[in-house]
Amino acid sequence: METRTFGLALIPPAMALLVEIWNPLSETKIENDSAADLPEELKQTTFYLETKHRVAVFGGATAEVAGLAPTLVSSVTSGFAVIGDLEDPFGPAVIYVIIFLSVTIFVIRLLSGVTLYNIGSERIESIFLRARPIQNAGPNHKHLTRQEVVKRTIIGSNVFLILATLGVFLFEVTSWPASWLHELICCLTYRGPSR
Repeated sequence: METRTFGLALIPPAMALLVEIWNPLSETKIENDSAADLPEELKQTTFYLETKHRVAVFGGATAEVAGLAPTLVSSVTSGFAVIGDLEDPFGPAVIYVIIFLSVTIFVIRLLSGVTLYNIGSERIESIFLRARPIQNAGPNHKHLTRQEVVKRTIIGSNVFLILATLGVFLFEVTSWPASWLHELICCLTYRGPSR
């Protein structure tokens, strides 16, 4: 892999990480905008705070779910560009497809049958076997909402792609893993001088 290809392969996941980490559509901004957009008649009622909160949660979850597909697509396509530079890309491509199919199935299972409001507000107990909502979980509760799990999935997939790209680059250019692995095996199997 050439240095130029390495640099180009890092651009999509790096940009996706920047957008995900510094998302301009935060719940606070959406809540402030919704407060300005709600009619004056509603501001005089007891439903005002609840409506403002629900709009903010719904909007934040919508932004997170809407950004999921393009971010994962950029990760997958950039990854195939990196794998295509290997001498024998078949094995790594199969592993890569299995990883991202697993991520896709996980996200579909996590988000299926749930409203956008619940994606942003319900804290869940387990994310692997069956996502069960926790009753009466406050905002400081240790469990994550589905929206936070989606955000971490996006960040994790892009970090994985950056690390995979770095690994391929180091392997292709410096044969670093081979020499490092050889040194590690020698250190682990060294038994001292023979007598």
